[in-house]
Amino acid sequence: AVELNGFLSQRIAEMKSSSHLNEQLRLDADEGVKTTTLETVESFFQISQSLLDTLMAEDLQNLLMIKQNGASLDRLVHSLEQQRSSVDKFRQSINQLEAKCSQIKQISVELRKKLKIYRKSTQELKENLEKVLSKHFNGREVHIVGEVNFL
Repeated sequence: AVELNGFLSQRIAEMKSSSHLNEQLRLDADEGVKTTTLETVESFFQISQSLLDTLMAEDLQNLLMIKQNGASLDRLVHSLEQQRSSVDKFRQSINQLEAKCSQIKQISVELRKKLKIYRKSTQELKENLEKVLSKHFNGREVHIVGEVNFL
């Protein structure tokens, strides 16, 4: 196939050149060569190149190696087993992370409830403290300022 490609590319180059020697050789050639056009040779070249590409494809090369050599098959099996092991580990990690995520969500909900209770009790404590301080300062209104008001 490689030799055929080389021959066809050489033939295309010869047909594209317009030297007097090439014209003389064409006249002396047999009938099949005389009727062959540049487009036909280029078409043959493209078909030949396509076949060569197919033969050199990695998948086909791997299949040929497997057929000719059992060690190639063993390497391929070992590689697939490693990939399957990696997939299993990743699935296990995903499951663990999903469990942690749901646990964290549950803890977050519980903490939000507690925080709401603490905010409410802090607000009540602030109001009670303001009332006690107001009584202590002869009924004058007392307001506690600061971060406690932004809870």
